Amino acid sequence: MQLKEKLLAKLKPGSFLRSVVTIASGTVIAQIIAVLVSPLITRLFTPEDMGVLASFTAIVAVLGTIAAGRYELAIVLPETDKESNAVAFAGVIFSFIFSFILTIIAIVFYKPLTSALKLQGMAGTWFYLIGFFVLLTGFELVLNRTAIRNAHFKVIATTQITQQISTNSIKIAFGFLHPGTIGLFFATLFGQFARILRLSMGEFKIIFSKVNRPSIADVKYAFRRYKKFPLVSSWAGLMGTATIQLPVVLFTALFSSEVAGYYSLGHRILTLPMALIGTSVANVFLERAAKSKDEDRELGRITSDIYKKLLMVSSLIMSVVTFYGDILFPFVFGGNWLMAGKFAQWLSIWLVFQFAISPLGTIFTVKEKQVENLVWNIIQLAGTIFSIVLFIPIFSNSINIVAVFAIANALLYFFYAYRIHRILKIKHLQFLKIIFINCISIFIGQWLFSFLLRLLISKLRGM
Repeated sequence: MQLKEKLLAKLKPGSFLRSVVTIASGTVIAQIIAVLVSPLITRLFTPEDMGVLASFTAIVAVLGTIAAGRYELAIVLPETDKESNAVAFAGVIFSFIFSFILTIIAIVFYKPLTSALKLQGMAGTWFYLIGFFVLLTGFELVLNRTAIRNAHFKVIATTQITQQISTNSIKIAFGFLHPGTIGLFFATLFGQFARILRLSMGEFKIIFSKVNRPSIADVKYAFRRYKKFPLVSSWAGLMGTATIQLPVVLFTALFSSEVAGYYSLGHRILTLPMALIGTSVANVFLERAAKSKDEDRELGRITSDIYKKLLMVSSLIMSVVTFYGDILFPFVFGGNWLMAGKFAQWLSIWLVFQFAISPLGTIFTVKEKQVENLVWNIIQLAGTIFSIVLFIPIFSNSINIVAVFAIANALLYFFYAYRIHRILKIKHLQFLKIIFINCISIFIGQWLFSFLLRLLISKLRGM
């Protein structure tokens, strides 16, 4: 009975676990849809098609990170809804200005930019709309953070389901009727519209309520009060996203759209667990961390406990890909995607650490250590660029480049996690113990199992 009562207490409305479960439920359904349709989509579209879309969306993702000037991160911080709404308006205004500037740049410098980025065909045509895509991203960021502040986790959950259904339905329809990149682009645009529409239905009443409607003076104050976010945090966010998205652009420019397509599928499939669990945890963790920002001991306890769980889950999932990716990918997605499986084997080593710590990176925001976060993002971005560009003359093979890139990023995210724990005064040995128990031991066990399994299969074949 005591166990049942504890579980019910943890699942009561407003509890951390209940909030995580609410978001996770929507994310689970959304990602199940993505997983189920992926084998069909990879058979309808070629690696080159997927690579062309991935190159364009990677650029949008990098620029979209600062679409709202990072003001969306400050929406959860004010004590009153009126001040929070003022910050939301500041983010929307910034989005309009930024997207307009991008549109002018895209038009004026269209030829040199598309040539340098190898955005040919449909990707080159859609490049004119890059400012519009970024504007939509800015709207979505503001609405999503407003939903987090208001604890509208059901809205966030259903938003993800809406996007997956709309996006994948259009992809499949175009795949059968008109295969090629045009269907992928329309699906991406429509999916973003669907997300914004669903979020708007939940948050517009609060943002535009007469009681908490901010004045022009309130919005101006919000611009000044939270100016660190566009001036400092925006650079950190830009570099953080570039660290993840830039490889697609670089693989397109240095190799081909096909190689970018292999990398894109491998990375996207492996980050599904991050979207499934990590994003849900991050949204709720941000709310709890903001409330406990002045209590280091409690914040440290929450952060450490979550990191342990995420590291264990990521190790259990990614270790399977590390040792069996070259078998699983061609079996699930088709023979054309064997190379994506080999890429995924190396990427899994990096994503173990990224998956575990990324949801907790908001500690830098909560503790207002934007400058230090910027430094970390500069280091991570530099590591990504150098690990790919500098080793091209040495390793002309794309798999070797992916291996170097993955190992370099794994080390960087290890030290990133270490620094977050030290900010919260968690001891060195305690952190190393977490790594060994929840990561290294699992990989050792998985390696031994795979070794024995392959040995057994080899002997059976020899009989």
